[in-house]
Amino acid sequence: MRRVLVTGGSGFVGQWLTKALLAAGDEVTVTGLEPAGHSATRQLGNLAEAEPPSRRAAQMRSSRLHWIPADMRDAAAVDQAIEITRPDAIIHLAGISFPPEAERVPVATYDVNVLGAIRLLAAVTTRRKAGTMRLMAWLLLVPHAHRRGAR
Repeated sequence: MRRVLVTGGSGFVGQWLTKALLAAGDEVTVTGLEPAGHSATRQLGNLAEAEPPSRRAAQMRSSRLHWIPADMRDAAAVDQAIEITRPDAIIHLAGISFPPEAERVPVATYDVNVLGAIRLLAAVTTRRKAGTMRLMAWLLLVPHAHRRGAR
C-alpha cells in the first residue's frame, strides 16, 4: 500500500483521483481548502464510503483516507502536510484554474499556482537532502487558467 498525498484533492479532478487511489488500495491524504458552502470533508467522506460491500470494507476504506486543510500559499502548512503524511507519492493538483477567478485575483493565482508548486518542491527537496524522505513517484500538474479563444 502506497501513501499518496494529493494536493487540491477536494477539487473535481482530485475527488475522482482519490476514489481511484482508494480503489487501488492506497492510503490517501488530501489537502486543500474548503470552498464556501461546501464541505470537503463531507465530499471525501462520501468517497470513502463509495461502494461499501460490507461494513468492514467501508471502515477500511475510510481509515485509508485523511484530510489536512492546507493552503498552498502557506509554506508551513505545505511542510506540515508532508511531515504528517510522509508520502511515497505526491500528486499536485492544487491551484486556481477557473478563468474568471484567475482574472479577478491574478496575484493570488500566481501565488497559488506557481509559488505554491515551488513551496511544495522546496519542502520535498529539503526532506530528500536530509534523508528523511524517499519519493517513489512525483506528478506535478500546475493548473492554469485559460480562456477559450485567448492567445
